[in-house]
Amino acid sequence: MNTRYRMTRLASAMALGMGVLSLLACQSAMKVDPAVGVARAELTDLQSSPKLARHAQSAIAEAEVAVVAAEKPQKDAAVQSHLAYLATNKVRSARALATARSAEDNLKDASTQRDQMRLTARTQEANQAHAQADSARKQTTAAQLETTQANERAASFEQQASSANARNSDLEHELAFLNARKTDRGIVFTLGDVLFATGKSDLRSGAMANFDRLAETLKKQPDRHITIEGHTDSVGSESLNLALSQKRADAVKDYLVGRGIPTDNVSTTGKGESAPLASNDNSSGRQKNRRVEVIIENEAATSTR
Repeated sequence: MNTRYRMTRLASAMALGMGVLSLLACQSAMKVDPAVGVARAELTDLQSSPKLARHAQSAIAEAEVAVVAAEKPQKDAAVQSHLAYLATNKVRSARALATARSAEDNLKDASTQRDQMRLTARTQEANQAHAQADSARKQTTAAQLETTQANERAASFEQQASSANARNSDLEHELAFLNARKTDRGIVFTLGDVLFATGKSDLRSGAMANFDRLAETLKKQPDRHITIEGHTDSVGSESLNLALSQKRADAVKDYLVGRGIPTDNVSTTGKGESAPLASNDNSSGRQKNRRVEVIIENEAATSTR
């Protein structure tokens, strides 16, 4: 009984060994095409690229199935080669699809950016146009305001000039008793040597009446400025004549100020013998040169710019 049992087990072991040897022999006969390894590497590279992988997920999944199938050893070399071919095509088709779709997205992005740039450019142009129009409106308004102000100033100046001319005419009329004459410097009247004694600077009483009337006339026009010039003949030294002419001009000023003319409205200067009206070679000429001139400056309109 024991001998039969041992013989049965031995036969089973031998049968199992033969099966294993047969399986090993079959496996050693099956090989994997090297192209499958290349397909796997390309697929792995594609899967590891986020930019490409998201564009062809279904195609990549199909390529994965094809590569896995090709990686299984096959007895038939032709079958193995065909599976490798299919796997390679699937992987490369997936990459081509992913690349194309990625390019499309890039084009869309570029188009969007271009449209945005155009919109931005148009917006900037519109803003610049609005700004220029606003600036032009402001300039026009400023120009109109300036024109209006200029017209107002011109009208005011004309009115002032008209008023000044009228006052000048009135003053000329009132000073006619002094034989005043109109010059570029203003209204000028000349008083001869009857004002002062020879070599003296004190006003004679006979001259005061004329200055009283002059003071009353000037009080009516308090903005007038007066210049008083003293002149002498050439008798005596030049320095003495200059000092004497200045004293005589100051004497006239003092009298007018005493009659109510503001001192700031009156200035004096001594000319001495430097501005004769006639020759100093004869007594008649020397008498004309001994004089005091009162210049009442013209009233001019003030132009405001």
